[in-house]
Amino acid sequence: MTAARRSVPAGPTWAAVFDDLEWPLERWQLLVAADGYGVSPHVRDLLAQVPEHRYASLAELERALGVVATTTTRIPGR
Repeated sequence: MTAARRSVPAGPTWAAVFDDLEWPLERWQLLVAADGYGVSPHVRDLLAQVPEHRYASLAELERALGVVATTTTRIPGR
């Protein structure tokens, strides 16, 4: 299991969140789509931490999310 998949709470997959969009996508577009889908605050926070970039595919985004998930320090109680 990749770090990006571990970072997503049980429920929708990344593919479900971004299914109706045409790639490539900028980070702001990912955030707007995630807000519209109603992702959890934790998932939105992960998306907000990926670098500003034009992501060519879901696979590229998942790689970036994996880096974020493995480098993010978890604050107790959050």
